[in-house]
Amino acid sequence: MPTSYLRAALLVCCLFWAGSEPTLAQLPHGGIAGTVSDPSGAVVANAQVTARSVATGLERSAETDEWGSFLFAVLPPGVYELRVSAEGFQDPRKRVVVQTGATTRADIQLTVDFLEQVVEALDVLPDQPFRRSQARPPRSPREPR
Repeated sequence: MPTSYLRAALLVCCLFWAGSEPTLAQLPHGGIAGTVSDPSGAVVANAQVTARSVATGLERSAETDEWGSFLFAVLPPGVYELRVSAEGFQDPRKRVVVQTGATTRADIQLTVDFLEQVVEALDVLPDQPFRRSQARPPRSPREPR
């Protein structure tokens, strides 16, 4: 008889312990998910995405996959600033609010970096020498003529 009480007590303890663990949905965090695209709407793979908490300064980084997607799965609730860095594009910033138990959608469309466009345009100029002027600085009043 005492063995059956021991087994029953052990079973109750196991059930209590198994039911007391919080699931991911019960933990106090949220997430950010999104897609990075270029001005034409094409996805940008291998872009660096950084999420920084405005309140605490906590930073997390991720890289977009081949579909241009990124995910920050476990973030404390709060306001985050997203920064995206990809070659040939300006580095945009976007503020996002993360709420407990939710994943906030934050799609980001990049704009072309105009400095990169100018450099590329100079690279395709014909092979003609530039004319250089021999301009002199203005003479001072004390300088002989």
